[in-house]
Amino acid sequence: MSLLDHDKIPESTVPTFEPVGMPALTLTRRGWDFLFDQLRSTTAVLDYLFRAAGEPPIALGDEPVRYYEFAAADAFAPPEDVDTPRSTPRQESELTRHGTRATVTDDGTLGGSRPSAPKLRAAPPRPSPGEQPP
Repeated sequence: MSLLDHDKIPESTVPTFEPVGMPALTLTRRGWDFLFDQLRSTTAVLDYLFRAAGEPPIALGDEPVRYYEFAAADAFAPPEDVDTPRSTPRQESELTRHGTRATVTDDGTLGGSRPSAPKLRAAPPRPSPGEQPP
C-alpha cells in the first residue's frame, strides 16, 4: 500500500501497478483519514484495504465513493457464517466483516446482524482503588 500526502493531485489520476504477487493499493492522505474516521479501528481499515485492493483501481481521491459502494453492497448481502469458537465469549462482542456487525450472545451463538460501519464502544468505568467491581 502506498499513501500519497500531496496538496495538488491531478484530477482523475488512477494509479496502476505491475503484478507483484500481493495486493497493491494507493490512497491519498485524505482517503486514509476518511477510512479511519468511518471505521475507527486499525483492523477494520486493514480488512477494508485488502478488500479494496482486490477491486479495479479507482481515481485518487475517490476512496469515499468506493467505501459507500461497499457499504451499500454489504447492506444487501446475505449474512456470513462467523467462526464463533475463535471469537471472544463476551456478551455483545462485535465481529466485523466488511462493515457488517454481528452480536455474539453469552452462549457463543450469533444474534441479529445489522449493516453499519464498525464502532468502538467506550470501556466500562474502572472501579476506584478499594472499590469492588460490579
